[in-house]
Amino acid sequence: MRAVTAPRSDGTFSDVTRRLFSAGLFVAGAAALAWTWQFLFVWFAGMTEGWLAPWDVAPGRPPHGTWARAANDFFEVPGALLPSRAFVAADAGLFATTLVRAQRRAGVPLAFAASNVTFLLLDMALVLFVAHPMGAALSGAIGPGDMAGYHRAWPAIVVTLALLVALFAVQSRCSFRRGSSWRTR
Repeated sequence: MRAVTAPRSDGTFSDVTRRLFSAGLFVAGAAALAWTWQFLFVWFAGMTEGWLAPWDVAPGRPPHGTWARAANDFFEVPGALLPSRAFVAADAGLFATTLVRAQRRAGVPLAFAASNVTFLLLDMALVLFVAHPMGAALSGAIGPGDMAGYHRAWPAIVVTLALLVALFAVQSRCSFRRGSSWRTR
């Protein structure tokens, strides 16, 4: 009896070997995808605290009745995890939709995990090295009391939203047809 992983005389592998490889690839990709969702959940929770509830720990909150105070109070307690949950739910929905439509399902989780990691690295780099310095420069913040507020956070929010739109556009157009690699339609 031949070993499961031994190639045939023509250099191809048996169906059993291909199925085992596909199952292993799917499981490894699903684990990587779950890790990216967890990490992005924490990333968005931290960014919500810093960008959408900027007066959580800073002195000098805006007065009651202003839009800034209402938004800060919402994202400080009841809506603190709303962006994180919305992202994971939207990405899981796109993943499920792609998985149902795909003919070659083994690589779907790994492709989504790779695109999530790419989004995260781009977002971190652009936010830390472009958006935050731009927010500080455009707001004219000169002291610690000027550091909290939406006037500093809007460039980071715009950059992240633009990257989210790009991520979801790429993920929604994923095609996993037989005989093709991961690509967009």
